Amino acid sequence: MEQQLQLSLESRARLLSADEIYKLSDPDWLKLLKEDGRVERKVVGIHARALSVVFSMWANTAPHGGMIAIGLADNGEIEG
Repeated sequence: MEQQLQLSLESRARLLSADEIYKLSDPDWLKLLKEDGRVERKVVGIHARALSVVFSMWANTAPHGGMIAIGLADNGEIEG
């Protein structure tokens, strides 16, 4: 008997583009995502200067850029 391959939500996240992650985003989904080349977690009080570094990074990252989750702490807790 063949065994069916099961993928967890975390393993599927590694396969999605930044656009696909954005389309699926909801609070429970965002808690599971780890920061990588597609996703940045930022606290509620982040200043524009700090965000400009991320915008600049993704402006130079072809082809998809990334997604900033503002109000999501580094540990995945939703702050606001």
